[in-house]
Amino acid sequence: LPRGPRLDELVQELTLTWNEARGRYERPAAEGIPTATIALAGRKSTTHTSHRPKHDPLGQEAEAFEQKLRLALEKRYLRVLEVNAAHTLSATRQLAARLKVAPRSIDQELLATAREVMRENEVEAEAVFAADREGPGGAAWPVLLLMMEKAASRLAEKLLSSQQPLILTEPGLLARYQLSGFVDRLVEASQDDAAPTVFFVVPALEETGPAPIHAVTGNLSIQTTSPAQRVRVPASWIENKHRGGLT
Repeated sequence: LPRGPRLDELVQELTLTWNEARGRYERPAAEGIPTATIALAGRKSTTHTSHRPKHDPLGQEAEAFEQKLRLALEKRYLRVLEVNAAHTLSATRQLAARLKVAPRSIDQELLATAREVMRENEVEAEAVFAADREGPGGAAWPVLLLMMEKAASRLAEKLLSSQQPLILTEPGLLARYQLSGFVDRLVEASQDDAAPTVFFVVPALEETGPAPIHAVTGNLSIQTTSPAQRVRVPASWIENKHRGGLT
């Protein structure tokens, strides 16, 4: 801001005058208007928060979803978060930022656990890769499924022993190997008050209906115990409409 006379010129239209003794601008009390004071604060942030109207539908939708997240976090609920497949990464990043929890890839951790099982049972990696390449029609596929089921069971117990909330992403291998036992274990644990909060992020290819886990070899449905355990992630929340569009 300019100082001295130049600043005086800027406030003439407001009929303000500088009070040297008090170190502030004042409106003359003689006009019959209560004295007004302008405090010259220090430099303010240049970030401008654009608050949406109180009754904005998108803002309300986003805020309602955020309230569901907070409740699930507080009550240690399981929530299957169905999100438009095109926005899965954005939604996951937003969840991590809002909940201050690092996402965990089911695919990556399942493969790491499968390698442990392979080492313990002295299974050659090439044999596993060959069975996987042959797919469901191959002779070794049933054996591969048994190994993956063992790995999935071990991983589920490891995850559920956590004392921290979980954001589980990238569940594609669960569908490829039809590892319904992993999903069932998450749902079963949701009835235990000691189990952690689980946010299970599932990419949805359709806009309506329960979203399965998709894979080329076939989809895997998620059998929840209550409709409330499934929640669609609205685009308005991903775009932060309830927080003025800030990211």
